[in-house]
Amino acid sequence: MNKTTAIIFMSTALIFAYTNSTANYTLFHQAPVLKIPPHSYLTKIIQRKQPRLTKAKANQIARAIYKHSKYYKLPPILIIALSERESSLLPKSTSKKSCIGLMQINPRAHPNKVKNFSRDRLYDIDTNIKIGCSILKEYLTKTGTISGALQRYIGAKNKSYVNDILSSFTDEIILQQNK
Repeated sequence: MNKTTAIIFMSTALIFAYTNSTANYTLFHQAPVLKIPPHSYLTKIIQRKQPRLTKAKANQIARAIYKHSKYYKLPPILIIALSERESSLLPKSTSKKSCIGLMQINPRAHPNKVKNFSRDRLYDIDTNIKIGCSILKEYLTKTGTISGALQRYIGAKNKSYVNDILSSFTDEIILQQNK
C-alpha cells in the first residue's frame, strides 16, 4: 500500500466511523477534558496551526467550526485541515481566483449559496464556515467519499491537495488520541 492509498484509507475509515456511529461522536465533537467548553480544544489546534491569530480570533473560528461541523455532521478537525490548506486559517484571505475567506468560497461556483450575502459578509467567519461546510456536505453526499468531496470542493482532481488535507486531518486525529 503506497502512502497516498494509506492516507485515503485511514481518512475514509475515520470519516466512516464518524458518520456511522454515535459512539465516535466524542472523538470529533467533545473536548478531551469534559470540564472545558467543547470548542476549546479546537482553539488550541487552530492557534498551533496559525500562531499569528489572537486567542480571541482562534476562539471565534473554533466556535464557528464546532457549530457548523456539528450541524452538517462533519468532523471539525477536517474543517480545520481544509481551512488550513485553503487559507492558512486567515479569515481575510482572497485567492488569485477571487475565492473568499477561511474556506475560500468561490461565489461564481456557488451563486445560490452566496446570493443573500455581500462580498464583505463572505469574509465573516461564521458565514464563511457555514457556507463552506454546506458545500462540503453537499459534495460528500454526492460523491460518497471525502476524497471525492474534496476534489469537487476545489473543482479539480488534484491529488496533492486532497492528500495534504487528509494527512493533516489524520495526523491531528492521531495526535489528539495520543494526548
